[in-house]
Amino acid sequence: DIWDSDLTLPFLGISFLFLTNNKYFWSIFWFCLTFLIKEDMYLVGAFYGVLLSLHAKKIRFLWLSIFSFLLFWITTHFIMPYFSTSDEGLGLLKYSYGDMGNSLGEIIINIIREPSLILSSGLWLRKISSIVIIFLCVGFLPFLNKSSLLYLIPGLATLGYTLIAVQPFLD
Repeated sequence: DIWDSDLTLPFLGISFLFLTNNKYFWSIFWFCLTFLIKEDMYLVGAFYGVLLSLHAKKIRFLWLSIFSFLLFWITTHFIMPYFSTSDEGLGLLKYSYGDMGNSLGEIIINIIREPSLILSSGLWLRKISSIVIIFLCVGFLPFLNKSSLLYLIPGLATLGYTLIAVQPFLD
């Protein structure tokens, strides 16, 4: 399953390149290509819309966030359950999130109501350590400049996803 990262990262890199040159159409175009690779990228797209809005200082780019959430909902509630080849529907959520819930809505509500569910898996410490190691490799440089922090916004969805998942390989 590593191939999805190999395809996603170049599209994200090109998207960031166009974003830094204020070519927002091309930035969105290259980012939306990641939607064709993995359903998780819809969640990253929600945060990418926020990043675009903050970078361009225009609220109109929040449409990408709304569009991304809509695509994620359609994919996880209709496409995956009804077109799954494994006859499990969203059984993968049970494998991925353990006792946190059977749907994305349940998982979010249960995390808010019982944050101890995340701590009970014991994997969160290992995952946080992995995140610290990633930033240590670059000397925590993104934290030195306020404008650099903007580029970390799309990664919040991915970090959140990996922290709550019970799969140890997601770190």
